[in-house]
Amino acid sequence: MRVRHGIHTWNGSIRTIDVYRRLLHKLHLLERLALILIVYHTYLLLGRALTQWKYTCVNDVDNLGFSRAPAEKIKGTAVICGGSDEAKRVDSWNQKNIRSCVMQCDSLQGVQVFVYRGCCKLFRGFESKCKALDINVCPEYDGDLPKTVFVSRRGLETLICRLVLSDRYENIKQITGTATGVSSSCFNSQYLDQVTIRTGRGIRTVQASMVTRVSDIPGPISQAADPTSFSDCTGPACAGIKWLRREGFGIAAEYPRRKLPLDELKIAYDQKIHYSTLHFHVPKENCTTDYTVDHRSIYTQRVEGNFIKVYCGAWGDMDPPQTVGSQALYEIASAFVSHAAPITYTRFEYAVNLPSNWVAIGDSVTRVNPVFGQSCTKALLGAVCLNTMLVGVKTTVALPQNFSKMFFETQGAKIAPLWTDVKAEDYGYETTIPVPESTYQRGNSPGDILGGSTSSHSRTSRPLGLVLKIAWNSLEIIGLDRYEYSVILVAEDWVK
Repeated sequence: MRVRHGIHTWNGSIRTIDVYRRLLHKLHLLERLALILIVYHTYLLLGRALTQWKYTCVNDVDNLGFSRAPAEKIKGTAVICGGSDEAKRVDSWNQKNIRSCVMQCDSLQGVQVFVYRGCCKLFRGFESKCKALDINVCPEYDGDLPKTVFVSRRGLETLICRLVLSDRYENIKQITGTATGVSSSCFNSQYLDQVTIRTGRGIRTVQASMVTRVSDIPGPISQAADPTSFSDCTGPACAGIKWLRREGFGIAAEYPRRKLPLDELKIAYDQKIHYSTLHFHVPKENCTTDYTVDHRSIYTQRVEGNFIKVYCGAWGDMDPPQTVGSQALYEIASAFVSHAAPITYTRFEYAVNLPSNWVAIGDSVTRVNPVFGQSCTKALLGAVCLNTMLVGVKTTVALPQNFSKMFFETQGAKIAPLWTDVKAEDYGYETTIPVPESTYQRGNSPGDILGGSTSSHSRTSRPLGLVLKIAWNSLEIIGLDRYEYSVILVAEDWVK
């Protein structure tokens, strides 16, 4: 009996040891799986941080509003070409001249939170300045989102022009005229040193060390004391390309991989958006919201000056309403029926032999679908990129020779998603006229280097697929079959 009892006890010990061994084996497997999950989530966090740094200006916007010490300023004049000059002097709702080239002047103007945040960094007391012009600053959706401004396009231009051209910035001067060309330096042909302007008094030249072309940043031709950079702000006209071609820039005997001639930088497609806007004045006491009214089929916006705007729109060839039923209402309402301009993107990051002190911002680079309210965001992205690049310049004599190249590469990475993501939406409508040689299915062509969102999504999914494949192979190497794999992942199956 003792022997049998001993054998029985021994066999029980063997079973216990075997259970503990299997449990320990599974614990080791759990450790390996936990390590794989840690590596995977670390990859996601690092990828998110890298994406935020490369493709957005979320972190860089905090650097706005800081000025160099007088002794550290870059010598020369920055010339900015583009904008209008009436907004500084007249309230938006009393302006008689309408900028017909800017469709938002008499239609919906959406301002994203990023723009409001950037303006608060650039201009002290921005919110109080908004209230002084009867511009609402508040969060959307009952306070669940950050603050932004609800303002018309002309109201936004009025506000920014008054802030930029105020007495606080004494080194900024405004010239009313039309920029007609640029000239390269006779001392260093890689730089521009002069802008030609046609004014009411004749032709005038301005010495410059940096030139910027912009369109969505309000203001006419401006210059900051003595000469350094050129900024292309001429908007969809892309006059800067004509000027550069005339001076011999952007041309090469041979073009390296992913580089293009000036004539091939611009690509476009027509999303066929038609919209109409009713713009009418109402008494101030009637400008409050009414939650009992159903607004599911229409969009309304209250802007400065006690004006209400009503919007209707559609993709394709559908005709939006052009009249209102009530004759009494029609007498006090102005109806505007428009067709959104085609989407364009001038890929300066693929250009060769650009002037070292020339940059382009806003509509001079890309015109986006107005439905998504990214126009001002796009302009601020360019301004933030320019600020970031200038902060990195340590010399006070002149801009580095690769300044323009580095700027367009930096801006291109942040502007390109606006093009690819919106294109994916627009290509969902068969009425859209795509980029030449591209297709609705893929959205890219030999001439469209950026491709469509499909290719970008596949590039994003490859690293994730690689991580999952490594994880699966690791489980197979350590001898874990599919049943055990499910046991580890599902807690209640451990008892089995």
